[in-house]
Amino acid sequence: YSARSLGNGDQVLLTCTDVSPRRQSAELGVQQSELLERILNTSLNGIIYYQAIRDDTGRIRDFRAVTWNPAAEIQTYQTGEDLRSKTMLERYPNRGIPGRPGHDMFLSMIRVTETGRPERFQQSFPEPNDLTFDVSLA
Repeated sequence: YSARSLGNGDQVLLTCTDVSPRRQSAELGVQQSELLERILNTSLNGIIYYQAIRDDTGRIRDFRAVTWNPAAEIQTYQTGEDLRSKTMLERYPNRGIPGRPGHDMFLSMIRVTETGRPERFQQSFPEPNDLTFDVSLA
């Protein structure tokens, strides 16, 4: 802190800075969050973070996009509102059907969520834009 007399000596200005570990930790958290946001926004790779949706028994039934980067919007032909407004199976119902494009990826997402072991593979989506992605799940 610092103190300084003001005026004719009957006033004092006191300044202090919070340097407690809690304050330093909060500042570090903000810095890390801002860094992650810059990395996401400048990455050429589409990145989507999904949260599992579970039923009453705890079984994963669907996924909801929580955050994503601009590249993901471009590569999936979706806006942020599209990603935010529907779950994965609401947006892509065929992923819940065995033998349909994206079903194996959906099952991989469940496995990775439950085991914590990453997986990487190529996934093709012939409709509507004939896309093939190199997918990394972690």
